[in-house]
Amino acid sequence: MLAGIFVLAGASGSITQGALLLAAYSAGLMLPFLAAGLANGWTSWLLRKHGRWLGTATKVSGVLLVLLGIALFTGLLGTLSGYLALGA
Repeated sequence: MLAGIFVLAGASGSITQGALLLAAYSAGLMLPFLAAGLANGWTSWLLRKHGRWLGTATKVSGVLLVLLGIALFTGLLGTLSGYLALGA
């Protein structure tokens, strides 16, 4: 993503437009971290309450990521997206 933003910023017509693109990317990257920092107390409470599920959630998301990679590599992802587009 960052490389794409650099290309767009470099190809933009002016320095101002390129700087705005980079600032928008930086703000979008910063906002989740800022929100987590501001909600630190709530986040700590949530992790204490549901911390026992973190290992399971990590394993399930890892399996889903591997399945997504296999679907992407085999071309199944394009087929599935075609079926979903027709269903919508």
